[in-house]
Amino acid sequence: MKKILIPIDGSPISSKAVLEAKKLAEAFNAEIVLLTVANITTPSGTEESNLDIKTGLEVPQYISNFKKNAERHLAEARIILGDLGPKAEAVILYGDPAEQIATYLDDHDVDYVVMGSQGVGVSRIRQVFIGSVTSKILRHAKQPILIVK
Repeated sequence: MKKILIPIDGSPISSKAVLEAKKLAEAFNAEIVLLTVANITTPSGTEESNLDIKTGLEVPQYISNFKKNAERHLAEARIILGDLGPKAEAVILYGDPAEQIATYLDDHDVDYVVMGSQGVGVSRIRQVFIGSVTSKILRHAKQPILIVK
């Protein structure tokens, strides 16, 4: 195992996934790629930036806020990684999270994926099931995937 991809979204489960990936990276001396996707296409009303639409924020500022949130998620993940944090590659993509993660997996040399079972915006009722992004990546990825609850 040489490279571990960790899709992150700032959710508590995403943070748990970072902790688990850290253990694997240390055990296998693997590289880490932190990937976050700013979903600017279908606002869910759950992320901070989505509130901007309701307040009439202009599109460029709206996109800028998504980028700031994504950068914050990456910074928080680097803190969790500790000494591995500065060595981790950080990637911000824009669009549909499942599509962007799947495309990244197809286009890059990744050996393993560690991701949360659900991300931000999951209702209490839906917490029983696996998240839609995770489900799509499970069906798409050729790499082994560790799903963290």
